[in-house]
Formats: sequence, C-alpha cells, structure tokens
Amino acid sequence: VQALPDGLVERLLALRLSMSFVEIDAWLAQMARQRPELFANLLVRYASAAFKAGETSVELIHLLGKNDDYAQVSALAIPQLLRNFPLRAKKDQFHSLKRLLNIALVTAPSALEALARHKLSLKGVDGAQKTLWFAVALLLDPENQEQALWHHIGKSPTRASLLIEFICQGFD
Repeated sequence: VQALPDGLVERLLALRLSMSFVEIDAWLAQMARQRPELFANLLVRYASAAFKAGETSVELIHLLGKNDDYAQVSALAIPQLLRNFPLRAKKDQFHSLKRLLNIALVTAPSALEALARHKLSLKGVDGAQKTLWFAVALLLDPENQEQALWHHIGKSPTRASLLIEFICQGFD
C-alpha cells in the first residue's frame, strides 16, 4: 500500500469515508500511520462538509481517540475540525463536538487554548456550545477563566449541567 500514489490513496480513503458500513479498520489505521497528513486533510474536508450539511455524526471521529495509530491524524485534524465546526450546530451534532473537544484536550492542547479564546469571542456561538468552550478554557487556564465561566453559567441549570457533564465525564 505504501507504493500507491497519494491521489489513489486519497480516493480510496474518500470512498471509505462515504461507506461507513465497510469494516476495514486495519487498513485505516495503516493509512493513518503511513500518511497522516493526507488522511487528516481528507478527514477535515469530509467532516467539515458533513457538519455543515447538518449530519449528526461523522463515523470516523470515534477512531481518532481510539488508539495511537491515529495520534498524528488527531493532532493535525482536530484543531481544524473544531475551527470549522458550525457556530449554530444542530442539537444532535453536540455529541461530535464534545468528542472532538475531549480528544483535543489530550492530542492538541496547545492549539486548543487560542481556539477556545477565538470561539468565545464570536457572537454567533449558541449557548450550549459556548458552555463547552468555557469548560475547555477553564480546564486549560482555570485562574483566568473561572470568573467568565460563572458569568456565562449564571442561573441556568442547563448550562451548569452541561459544564458538569463535560468536565466530569473523563473521570468515570
């Protein structure tokens, strides 16, 4: 497979992304190890378009945090996926955002702090998504983010619940 030209590998990966029912995880892991930049670029294009179209789940996101085979792809793709994530995503897309943020906290924390500041500065981010970005900012810089977080949470039990769920889910 290493001898295949990048263009062909890209087309094969694109075909696999569009056919989630095909189980070829070993081949995907091999491509992630051998061609992480190609894999990450294609994944970003595919997933960003899927999220923009309102798809509620992008099947390959679950692989990114699965094992070390995808570590380089995760580090390359997740900051871009988070940057491209719709500001007003559908409620059903929220799980994908939480998954991406959790993986980013492990694989790309250096890129996450600036991205959180950027997302929090945008006007169009919905309240639930903003709560997740405040939670990320708090985890990365608690001293400077706590007051802004509590101001955002206010008296909203929904936002408080989202915050607790996101922060505590990794400690089960």
